[in-house]
Amino acid sequence: MPGERLSASEKRGLLLWVVLGIIGTIFAYKYFFRAFPEASVDFHVTRGEALKLGQNFVAGLGENVSGYRSAIVFSVDDDGKTYLERELGLQQANQLMSSQLHLWYWDVRFFRPLQEEEFFVRVSPAGQIVGYTHKIEEARPGATLDRAAAEATAQNFVVSKLGQNPSEWDFLLRDLQLRLAPRGKIYLTVNPLPNGDYLTPELRQFFSSRGADIERERIFFAKGVR
Repeated sequence: MPGERLSASEKRGLLLWVVLGIIGTIFAYKYFFRAFPEASVDFHVTRGEALKLGQNFVAGLGENVSGYRSAIVFSVDDDGKTYLERELGLQQANQLMSSQLHLWYWDVRFFRPLQEEEFFVRVSPAGQIVGYTHKIEEARPGATLDRAAAEATAQNFVVSKLGQNPSEWDFLLRDLQLRLAPRGKIYLTVNPLPNGDYLTPELRQFFSSRGADIERERIFFAKGVR
């Protein structure tokens, strides 16, 4: 009826719903990005820019993808994401996934129909190259490498094409801090770089700042990891 007023109980019920709505909004704002870290992915490159970065990277390796078709999708490493969430817990896993690990990426593919050879490049939302695969025919002859030659080839690729990244080592040291007894001792060894050195100046400074003594290929933590 026109002009009918709400009763006291109806007003209380309406007020309760308003309060619950405000609480729900605050809760969703606080915990949404913890539960769904993919929603907080910061895109610095667009789909088209990621495709161009992939093309430039493959060309920098001496490969020619002109005449190849391309496909690009945004993807996530579900196995890695699930493992981290189970081992570290949701909050710590999300912190790592949003800062140091590249579980979300643009997956760029270059291919020709009916041709086995393909190129795959993973580009992070920040525009970094974080993965590369060159698929060739199984029957294509290739070099036979011993262990030392294979390690040298891999080292050269990582350093010259991807660069040594201290943040990748930082993840390892954080894990050691959790597992190593207080003031416990541990040492790491690294393979030589193509120029004969064992560490770039940036990595040498990084390990020294975390309390390591460095001698050639040995990185020794005598009193735990800082």
